Amino acid sequence: MLRLEKIPMELLILLAEKKGQLVSREEIAEKLWGKDVFLDTEQGINTAIRKIRQALRDDPEQSLYIQTVVGKGYRFIGPIKVTAKGGDGIAGQTASIQEKATFPIPLDRSRPLPVGVIVVAALALGSLIAFALLIGRVRQQRVEPLTLSAAPFTTYEGTETIPRLSPDGSQVAFSWDGDPPPGLKGFDLYVKVIGGENLLRLTRRPSKEWIGSAWSPDHTQIAFHRISGSDTGVYVVPALGGPERKLRSTRMSFVGSPIDWSPDGKWIVFQDILPPDNLPRLFLLSPETLEGRQIPHAPECLVEASPAFSHDGKHLAYTCVQDIEHHNVRIYTLAVSDRLPKPITTLGDIGWWGPLMGLAWTADDKRLIFPGEFLQDERGTITN
Repeated sequence: MLRLEKIPMELLILLAEKKGQLVSREEIAEKLWGKDVFLDTEQGINTAIRKIRQALRDDPEQSLYIQTVVGKGYRFIGPIKVTAKGGDGIAGQTASIQEKATFPIPLDRSRPLPVGVIVVAALALGSLIAFALLIGRVRQQRVEPLTLSAAPFTTYEGTETIPRLSPDGSQVAFSWDGDPPPGLKGFDLYVKVIGGENLLRLTRRPSKEWIGSAWSPDHTQIAFHRISGSDTGVYVVPALGGPERKLRSTRMSFVGSPIDWSPDGKWIVFQDILPPDNLPRLFLLSPETLEGRQIPHAPECLVEASPAFSHDGKHLAYTCVQDIEHHNVRIYTLAVSDRLPKPITTLGDIGWWGPLMGLAWTADDKRLIFPGEFLQDERGTITN
């Protein structure tokens, strides 16, 4: 079965709607991400085109479907035969539309495919284009709802991970392992302005694991959790660069540990190992007095991770692992004025690893957003 993600599908729809016409890269960027996007759309377009060609088995050197016009854009050149049956309306009426697209299937010149595989591929590919044409037709007759599209923010070699937006939404802090000091390996902390090209490096003592970070409410400082032997601990560093300051040593030794800074600036919440069971728990740390305390613990939680303060500062959300072997994970919230953690959801089939990498509140503090399972191209959203 042939499958395409959202952005490549959107691009295929656009090209199929304008079969035989040159579609410029500027038009593609505006259609997929909007007029005012400040991100690296060039790489996003290249990736989408590559995925479409993989799905269509289209050789860019001898293209049968997607023609590249160097320096300008792309053109859909494949033959399409469309037949339609159904009602005479879509908006405000019940409509039945059946479409079928047929055209030759390009084969791998080096390896002949069995007839059964060719038939299945032809059917799937025909369905894919038919769906693209149907969606395009529907779009012309109704007002499109607001949609969110992802666009590349970094394209560096190596791994960029654990991103954190600044409070004003203008910058992103993240950890990257692509430029360690000579003779060292690991992740350092970086900041990049949205829409800008310059990359600001904040640390030069690599962490062997991903670096969890959090902005201060006035966005002048960034707290981070470094995992690196005797250097393991919670630090703060000026957001514009400068000497880092260690606030507290920790015992963490695996995976990056997301942290957060309370909206009133009084507390940093972080993960540490609690003896004697040596299981990860969540703690609060005052950046001013260095006072530390454990958050109220729910006995059923073996592991507490990925803390996130709500924007109004009244609640703390976090991930609770109740059964490590069977990946039983729930999300809890804790009211600042209460001492009783409250479970709000069981993740079930959504996947357990993604939510451990971080939670984020929506602007109205009514929902939580978290990554989906790494092996799936999805994100999860739950209602508080």
